[in-house]
Amino acid sequence: MRKTLRSLAPLSLAVAVGVSLFGFGPPAAGAGPQPDLRPVEGLTRGLVAAQVPGGVFLSWRFLGDEPDGLSWNVYRKDGDAGFVKIAGIAPRDVQPESDYDANPGVVKEHVTPSNYTDPDGTITSVYEVAPVIDGVEGDRQGMSVSMLSALPGGAGQANRGAVHYIPMKPAPAPVPLAHFTYRGEGNRFGPGTNLNAANMVIPGTGGQNWYVVDMDLLRGFRSAHEEQTTVTQEQLDTWVAELNEKNTTPNTLGVATYESPRPLTNSLVGGKITEALYDELEGEFIKYVENLDAGQSLPYAKTGAGAIHTSQSSAYSTHDMTVGDFDGDGEYEVVVKWRSTQQDPMYSEPIFGGGNTTTAPEYIDAYKQDGTLLFRIDMGYNVRAANDHETTLFAEDFDGDGKSELMLKTALGTRIGNWDEATQSVVYPDSGVVGGQDGLNATTDKFKEYFSTGDDQALDTYWSLLNSFAISYRSPTAGGGNDGPNDPAIKRWIKTYHVGPIGPAKDDQEFFSAFEWDAEAGEGVLVDSEKYPFPYEASVDGENWAMTPATQRGNYSYLAFPGPGAGSSASDYKAQIMAESEAYWLEHPWKAASYGDAQGNRANRYVGVVAALDGVNKYAVSQRGYYHRTTLAAFNIEDGQVNLQANFDSADPEYWSLGGSAYDYQNRGNHDTKSADLDGDGWDEVVLKAMVLGLNADKTKILPKVLNGDVMPTIEGLDGVPPVVGQFQFATDEVRNNPLNVWAPLRHGDRGALLPVDKDNNIREWRHGGAPSRRPANGSPPRLDSRTGGLRPDEGQAARRERRGRLRELAPVGRVPGE
Repeated sequence: MRKTLRSLAPLSLAVAVGVSLFGFGPPAAGAGPQPDLRPVEGLTRGLVAAQVPGGVFLSWRFLGDEPDGLSWNVYRKDGDAGFVKIAGIAPRDVQPESDYDANPGVVKEHVTPSNYTDPDGTITSVYEVAPVIDGVEGDRQGMSVSMLSALPGGAGQANRGAVHYIPMKPAPAPVPLAHFTYRGEGNRFGPGTNLNAANMVIPGTGGQNWYVVDMDLLRGFRSAHEEQTTVTQEQLDTWVAELNEKNTTPNTLGVATYESPRPLTNSLVGGKITEALYDELEGEFIKYVENLDAGQSLPYAKTGAGAIHTSQSSAYSTHDMTVGDFDGDGEYEVVVKWRSTQQDPMYSEPIFGGGNTTTAPEYIDAYKQDGTLLFRIDMGYNVRAANDHETTLFAEDFDGDGKSELMLKTALGTRIGNWDEATQSVVYPDSGVVGGQDGLNATTDKFKEYFSTGDDQALDTYWSLLNSFAISYRSPTAGGGNDGPNDPAIKRWIKTYHVGPIGPAKDDQEFFSAFEWDAEAGEGVLVDSEKYPFPYEASVDGENWAMTPATQRGNYSYLAFPGPGAGSSASDYKAQIMAESEAYWLEHPWKAASYGDAQGNRANRYVGVVAALDGVNKYAVSQRGYYHRTTLAAFNIEDGQVNLQANFDSADPEYWSLGGSAYDYQNRGNHDTKSADLDGDGWDEVVLKAMVLGLNADKTKILPKVLNGDVMPTIEGLDGVPPVVGQFQFATDEVRNNPLNVWAPLRHGDRGALLPVDKDNNIREWRHGGAPSRRPANGSPPRLDSRTGGLRPDEGQAARRERRGRLRELAPVGRVPGE
């Protein structure tokens, strides 16, 4: 049974408890908690002492229920002697840390630092600290961990850090990684194998490594159908003959779509291509594309005994970390991820070096600061690993019981285990596996069994493997790096394969799960799982492949018309150049990728943040995608079950709260997402790179509140030097409205600039002005004022407001200095 006792309370209750420690009485009866104050963690003082060259540096928490203007008493104990007060710290004016002309910082008046350097402290000293309010000393609290020892460091870095070591359990053992074949058994690829450009050359092509897809054939009858132009029977017969030739030609595996040519079922009507005829022609073209090269997917490599060829993953090492109070004692436990160190699979396989395919499962440990392992989570083969992008660690009290839970994006086979002292290993009970019976059939142990027995059927059923292809735009010849030569004269639409997590899951079973420490049972347990609302999709048409104007790695080739400010350097891999003749596919996408590419790169970029979206409950806000389609899903725990509270999807008009189109809401993120109460209403907003969102009134949607405009320069600098001397163009209306820039990627999440407070502590938020009649060329909506719901001030005007003693200035983005 889950305990309902809450050790967290709104700040007003916490203040009452805290003040009573100083000899004051509780609040009057009936004075309940203030509704605008949110629950906070019940943490200890968190005193830490670190050895430094000048003695011992102390730092501690200034708790949320403590008033400004308090003082501190600091105590030290040496040897067998008792504690002695060594310092009293009173309020004072604190100088800013920065001293830059452009951002001099702010003097903080009448504040009390919560740190102190004891010049007489030693490595064996023990400390306590107590708050003093109105001359009355509160509870003294001691050190959360033992003394942190100074780190020697390298040259110039000596004693610049201090550490307390937490002993860890042994790292997970390496696991098997599957190998595949490409164009026959002789081309086995996977970790440690040697597939390369030399053994990928296509005979009779002059050294090409990839097959070119005849997109001109599709374009011919597709454009005739779209425009309803008159088509002669001779033209139709020519298209049909070409399709039949392609579909009766064996691929590299000796397989043809048909043994002999096939006649059409439908015909022209009045010289026009009907919907039924087009569907038939397109279907024949799709069959040609699917069979081209080596078919729809690549086979597993098998040993002579019938097992699947595998190699052992690299050794595991520690990776990301976070903290949470899982046992409710007021001290943080440490959550740490284990990751095998093979290469990142985002590069997509097979390229001319076929070693970056499948990846080893990640593991996640939760440790007390004395090294006690509370639990270990095996993420399983169905979670994409080794790329920093998928497994975000959400540790917070999501159900309000005073203890943290760990929430994760999970998959079939993810499981939680506990340390067994007798066997000195982690034991995983069946009760802790995500996905029911399908999950039990998809654990790491089951995958090892399938590999050893060569059970293709089980792997194809339970492995969310992205083993498919895409039509990419790049050179058909290897060279010039993973993207190939950035030259539209040689680029073509090619068929390229991708092997690696994560693809379509069985029955779309992707999950978001909660794990916790059960103190009564003395073990970590799976609390519950909820279906993830945005499962993997390759194409918007439902295919497991797509056509994207991108290189094989996934960098967009949108610059068919590179005009001023668009970036046109062939040496910049993020400014891929496309032949003007291919702009048709930008204006008339076909088999478009749901998340921007079909190789698992953009679809499996996850970030997230913990946010009090409604001002009270903490939600794990998981974000899937940020370079194209962008989605958010907010989860908490209610009555022991994972609750999906609200969503956002840039592809769904239901969420376009500021008008416009999908373009205005996608591609506005990058590698980081934050939360903050930006408008002072008590509810946290979700802050992306160029968009701010918040929970709507009925708490079912996460809706955009502010589109920040284009924060990215449209000229990509070369080694930090703008290509145009003395000029660094931003995505202004002038640049946007230039018809030559219609396909320029006006936003890119990897680049940006900070706009800090000025010397008067004013925060400047740069935005476009304008009116509904002045819509930018990309179709973005009128710039609305998130404060009033009306149009923003005209350019050159600035609106000011006073909030919490800080002056904030709002000004249009179109007038950034230096434009």
